[in-house]
Amino acid sequence: MVFCRRLNGIIRHHIMKGGVDIQCFSDISSEVYVIMQMKMLKILDSVSSFYSVAFRVSELVVASYRKKDYNTVNGKNISLDAPALDDGDNSAMLEILSYEITMADFSEDIIKRVDLSNAKTNLTNKLGLLGWPEDVPRVHKRIGRPRK
Repeated sequence: MVFCRRLNGIIRHHIMKGGVDIQCFSDISSEVYVIMQMKMLKILDSVSSFYSVAFRVSELVVASYRKKDYNTVNGKNISLDAPALDDGDNSAMLEILSYEITMADFSEDIIKRVDLSNAKTNLTNKLGLLGWPEDVPRVHKRIGRPRK
């Protein structure tokens, strides 16, 4: 599978289409190879079914890499600048790293909330200036299955 140009082209296509950095190609391709070898090869019956399943598997793997937590290239940088611990106790280093990670998550959460509130305020102001469109009903009635 490693030397299959068609499979590598499928993976590369999904990476470019999905907006994931091309530097993640080796990570994504190795994950696709493992999934295909461990789970899919024993249930496939022909070569054409192999490529259709590989297409879907690579699509799903790239979709998981599109998330920020799995993208190793664009992930958060963690500062490792801490005083050297000579006694072998790593608890201070763990506290520093966990504090930096929680503070980074906290600040991103605040930025999301501020952006969301700014967007709502801007939409309210715009609707106040332009008026509500006549062809759009003010009350939304949900039709179909209820949410879970």
